[in-house]
Amino acid sequence: MDFLKKLKAKWNEGKFVCVGLDKADFDFNKSIIDQTHDLVCAYKPNSAFYEAGEAQGWKALKDTADYLKQNYPSLVRILDAKRGDIGSSNEA
Repeated sequence: MDFLKKLKAKWNEGKFVCVGLDKADFDFNKSIIDQTHDLVCAYKPNSAFYEAGEAQGWKALKDTADYLKQNYPSLVRILDAKRGDIGSSNEA
């Protein structure tokens, strides 16, 4: 199933929430995913947080993407790779 079909299927279920995964820690992400997978339409890791973790961060991003694909294939995965558009939500 392609991106748009997956997204529309979740919207038809009344699921409109996209969860940001902004911590380069696979175990943390796995816990968040397992606790929310039935409530959301998508997950959106922010690449800047993973890049900051260098090799370990990239591994956490790959492990998170693989985990979603293997365990929750009906959910959309979005990589947030924008730069410089707004400040970090962690600054609030």
